[in-house]
This record gives sequence, structure tokens and C-alpha cells, in this order.
Amino acid sequence: GSSFKESEDGWNFVTSADDWFGPIQAEVGPDGNVWILDWYNFIIQHNPTPEGYETGKGNAYINPIRDSLRGRIYSIRYKKGKEDKIVSLNKKNTDGLIRALSSPNMFWRTTAQRLLVEQGDKKAADKLYQLIQNTTVDEVGLNAPAIHALWTLHGLHALEGDDQKSLRVAIGALKHPAAGVRRAAIQVLPATEEVSKAIMEAGIFEDKDLRVVLAAVL
Repeated sequence: GSSFKESEDGWNFVTSADDWFGPIQAEVGPDGNVWILDWYNFIIQHNPTPEGYETGKGNAYINPIRDSLRGRIYSIRYKKGKEDKIVSLNKKNTDGLIRALSSPNMFWRTTAQRLLVEQGDKKAADKLYQLIQNTTVDEVGLNAPAIHALWTLHGLHALEGDDQKSLRVAIGALKHPAAGVRRAAIQVLPATEEVSKAIMEAGIFEDKDLRVVLAAVL
């Protein structure tokens, strides 16, 4: 099929014996820990309305133990985890934002990417090139800084055809050892004859990662 499969049931990241426990969202916070929003309500579903009950506002059935006042926020902390060195970002500090693109915490990487794009400083391009041309990969085959650098160039409108150096660097990323970088390069490059030829020459349609192939087909 079209979906991914796991070899065995991974169960839940967190669970509780409390009947009111209702975790509805989890995010990695600025501190690198997992923050969980617990709806904390005995009644989770809104409908259909059970027999003997009335439907109220928002199409939710009326129940005397439905709670709309309380909730819980949990921070799940890894005891052996390292504290993130970044505590804030200055949108005027371009060098600091570039360094943040290499943070192990995606929160800071995406925030830095956004601030660089909002700042609109194309002078940052040379340092973005260095990240893209870094061909190292981590223990699971990723190079996140290069992906963010490619999307930052895209956000700075450096890949729309006039900036030949940026185009060359992005085209070079089609052969990056990290599949995620190859995929990002395809997605940010313009749909031109030059790029189409580069995709063919890079052998993308025979790529071992089918997500890369899909991006090329699209």
C-alpha cells in the first residue's frame, strides 16, 4: 500500500491509569523536552449523543461530568538529556541565526529559518551554501541544517532563476548523501529545463529513497 508499516506495535509514549487523562497534542519545546497537552476530561467524544442525553452547543451531548474548566500540561524530561545552548534568538543577528540552523532542536532550527526569511538578508547566502555543501550525515542518515538552508534560500527568493550561484549549489544538493536533502533540493528548485536535466543526470528516478523519487515525479 501507500503507507508505512512498523514491524511491531510501539505502544504509547505516555499513558495513565487516570480515567480523565486525555492527551491530545505533543510538541518538542524550546528546552528540547516533550510537552504534552492533556485535555483532562472523562468525556472525550462529542457525538453521537447517547440514548437518554441531549445534544448541546457545538453538537456535543450534555453530560454533568463533562469538564470545560480544567486541563493539564506535562513536560516529559529525559534525565540524560543535554540542555540546549540556545535560550533566545535575535532577528538582527544573522550569524546567530545561521548557527541556530544546526541546533539539535527543531524548534530553534525552524524559528531561525523563519527569522532569516523575514529578515530578507541575501548576504546570508554564502553561509547557507556552506551548510548545504556539508555532506556529513548523522546516525540515522540525516543532515537537517542543509535542509533548512535550502528552504531558507527558497524563502529569500534566491532560487527563482537570477541567482546562478544559488541555483548551482541547490542543484549540487541533488547528489547529497542524505535523502532528505536531495528531496528538499528537488522541492525548492524551479521547474525549468535546466533543473529537469540536472535531475535526470543525478539519477534521481532511480533513487533508493522512494520519497525522493516521488518529489521528482511531482
